[in-house]
Order: sequence, then structure tokens, then C-alpha cells
Amino acid sequence: MIVLDANIFISALIKDSSTRRIIVSSDESFLFPEAIFKDIEEHKSEFLKKTGLSDGEFETLIQTLLKYVIVVPDEKTLPQKELAFELMGEIDPDDVPILATALAYEGSAIWTSDKHFQKQSTVKILSTADLLGGQEKK
Repeated sequence: MIVLDANIFISALIKDSSTRRIIVSSDESFLFPEAIFKDIEEHKSEFLKKTGLSDGEFETLIQTLLKYVIVVPDEKTLPQKELAFELMGEIDPDDVPILATALAYEGSAIWTSDKHFQKQSTVKILSTADLLGGQEKK
């Protein structure tokens, strides 16, 4: 299982890209924390401006991506939040839900373009290049 960082999910929303193609064509199971999904919904108007999409087009795109992504309820990640905060809270508290999701699903990795995730060694980190080339990094 692979946890999508917010930047990866947003990238797939904003434009047709290798990120979106990986999500819709991969055999992997992708996870995304509910807390971050709520943030995206709250900032939808900003994304509509950036993309030029109508509200309906944006909703259709979200629904399409959600066919390939499991939104993980906050209750599932809650037991891991304290450890996730210990590992990432000082680095970037906004990434705590991402790490907590990965910790809740033992053996999962995080797909991100944020280099600061490399400052922790508890969860494997993957880049888009890793997924395109089939190589994994820790």
C-alpha cells in the first residue's frame, strides 16, 4: 500500500500528468488520509482558479481519482498520530496525517516529492521516479 502525500494527490487533480496516470493505471493500493482530503475540499475554490476547471469538472475529476484511492478515516490513523507527531511534528506538522496513515498500515510507503520526509527513517519514501522506474528508496 502506498500513502499519497497531499502534493501528489493535488498534482493529479491539477493536471493530466504521469502522477495521475500512475494512480489510475497502477496495481498498487493508494491511501489518502481523510484529514487532508477535508483540507482539499476547503481549498477547492483556489484549485478551481489554478486549473480553470468548472466546479462540475473538478468534482468529476475527484470522483474519478477516488475510484483508485482509499480515503482513510481519521479514526484509523488516530492511534498513530502521537508517534507521527514525534517523527514529523518538528519538521512539518502538516505531514503528520500522512505519516500516521502510513504507520496505521504496516509495511506501507509514502509517495511524495517533499524531501523533508527523508528526515525520518520509520516509513519507506517513494518518489514519482521510483514508481515510474519500479525502484524504491528508504
